[in-house]
Amino acid sequence: MEFCKRAIDVCDLFALCGISEGTLEELNYALRKNKPVKLFLEKFDPEWKKYYEKLKERFGEPLKKLKK
Repeated sequence: MEFCKRAIDVCDLFALCGISEGTLEELNYALRKNKPVKLFLEKFDPEWKKYYEKLKERFGEPLKKLKK
């Protein structure tokens, strides 16, 4: 996960292509670093809603933070 966070630090944009514990941790990190976020969930992870429902409380509903 440390490697992923370092990659986010040097990137101009965070692209989210699927939902997992790791990607939600990365998303929260990108949001804390004020990185722009682009979502590709529908295209690459057709079951993303199911996993997000299972994990969202644990990670503070980061997708809701994008709508602000």
